[in-house]
Amino acid sequence: MTTSKDTPLTLDLEILESLVFAAFQHQFESSIKNFKPEEFRNLFDSYKEDVTSLLLRKYDEGILLIQIGETHDSQKKHALVKDNLLYLKEKGLLHLCLEFEHTFQKTYDSYVSTGEESYLQKIIERERILAERGYPADSRIDSGYFDILREAKRIDLRVHFVDSDFDNLDPSAEMRDPEMALRIPKNEKALFYCGELHLPTTKIHIQKISSAYPVFTIGQIEKGDKVQKIISNALEEKRYVKPYALDLNLHEDIREIFKKGLVNEYRHFDAIVCHTSEKQMH
Repeated sequence: MTTSKDTPLTLDLEILESLVFAAFQHQFESSIKNFKPEEFRNLFDSYKEDVTSLLLRKYDEGILLIQIGETHDSQKKHALVKDNLLYLKEKGLLHLCLEFEHTFQKTYDSYVSTGEESYLQKIIERERILAERGYPADSRIDSGYFDILREAKRIDLRVHFVDSDFDNLDPSAEMRDPEMALRIPKNEKALFYCGELHLPTTKIHIQKISSAYPVFTIGQIEKGDKVQKIISNALEEKRYVKPYALDLNLHEDIREIFKKGLVNEYRHFDAIVCHTSEKQMH
């Protein structure tokens, strides 16, 4: 299905997303009985790694594309990306790819060349329009997401808008993901920051384009919905002062916990970042 500029997206997108989420929740509920919080907590404490160190190490190891998952309304997840851009640029990062419509690339480029916030406001206004059509973009406006764009401009990091044109969109992630994969620059160090559920699929499409292209995918976990709450709860008593990462490719015992006790989607990530709660102190 396609839509014209004068026709809002139908409820098809909302229905599709609801069905996907319902299936995700059902799988979670049916498998969570096998999750052992104390086992996970002890292994996490043994293997946890500074997030910046993990990101830099991966580029040193020859990874060209790091994918990091987000939820639109998470200030902590957005801040983690913003705060690491300069370190990654110093390590050779050349491209930051974001889940914005590619048709607004020129608007962002005008913001970069002129410094005029009015261009950024045009993108923000577009988010509001999409929200009225049923796409949950408005939560990015007040959660620090646009600070990522401001930081990229400040450090002169090239930004690519890689998402589909929502005025001419089949409302399906199955259509968006291969398009986003196609628009990500290849053969140079890049960072793709995108909604978490897209990333396993975009990785598949990227590697169909170039099977030798090394991709590393990171999911972020923050206490919130049911899917992530169980992991956050397992770490509550540790009271960590900052988020930590787990490289699942290095630690098969941690990966086995995800295979036995958590939803399939986490099996497809190479690492996870666990965010702390507000009261955590050590």
